[in-house]
Amino acid sequence: MQSKLAIEVAQAELDDASAACEVLRRSISEVCGPDYVEISGFLEDWLKNKTPANVAQWIQSPDTYFVIARVPSTEVVAGVGCLSKTGEILLCYVVPEYLGQGVGRAILDALVRKAHLWGILRLTALSTVTARKFYARQGFEQCGAPILEDGHEIEFPMAMERAT
Repeated sequence: MQSKLAIEVAQAELDDASAACEVLRRSISEVCGPDYVEISGFLEDWLKNKTPANVAQWIQSPDTYFVIARVPSTEVVAGVGCLSKTGEILLCYVVPEYLGQGVGRAILDALVRKAHLWGILRLTALSTVTARKFYARQGFEQCGAPILEDGHEIEFPMAMERAT
C-alpha cells in the first residue's frame, strides 16, 4: 500500500464538470471495467451517461451533494463522490494512479459528514465488484443479494448504520 497523500475534498462547482467526468470515465474503464469484460456491452452502457453535460447537471442538483478530491500539490482531481438526500452514495470513484492513497476514504468521509448534517443515519451504496472490499473496510456491510446481469454479479447492496 502506498503512503497517504494530503487530499482536499470540496463541493464540486460547475467548472469541475469536465475533470469530474474524466475521473468517472477513467475509474470505470481502468479500475472497475476489467471485472465486467465478460458481459457484452456492459462497459459501454455504463459509460454512456458519463458526459460533462450530465456531470454538470449532477453537480447542480439540489437533491445531491457532489464532491471532488484534489491533490493540493498538483491540483489534480483524483476522485469524485456524490451523496443523495436519501442517504445513497451514488458515486465514489478514484483514478487508478491514486488508489490506495486515501482519496476514496477522504471522499467517503466528506459524504458521511454531509449525511450527518442532513440527519441521515443509514447510508447505502450499490458497490461494484472492485469497490466491495473498500466499502467493507469503511464499515459497510452487504445488505442484500448481489445484483446479477447475464449470470454475473455486477453490484452488491451495501449499508452502514451511523450512531446518533
